[in-house]
Amino acid sequence: MLARYFGASEYWHDRDSGPWEESRRRQYARAEQFYREAVKALTARPLTGNIGVGVVEVGLGRALLRQNHNQEAEKYLTSGYAILITRPARIPTAASGSA
Repeated sequence: MLARYFGASEYWHDRDSGPWEESRRRQYARAEQFYREAVKALTARPLTGNIGVGVVEVGLGRALLRQNHNQEAEKYLTSGYAILITRPARIPTAASGSA
């Protein structure tokens, strides 16, 4: 697919093929475990206004999506994005006078 845009090259590989496929699959499985633990910890005793929950849920959703667990991924992606879009676009800093 990349060859269509950038020309043929021995360095371009399809995302889901080649010797890296199994390594990638393992990485997403490990990421899924990490994110599940983080979601559990952050939602057990939620803090008001904690965008970390949204960030972690989106990460879990992406890891699930890469493993073709689409229905479960949708649940976490939707929930995570719902949290993130309610937050301001910028995080105030001490330099801007809004600490």
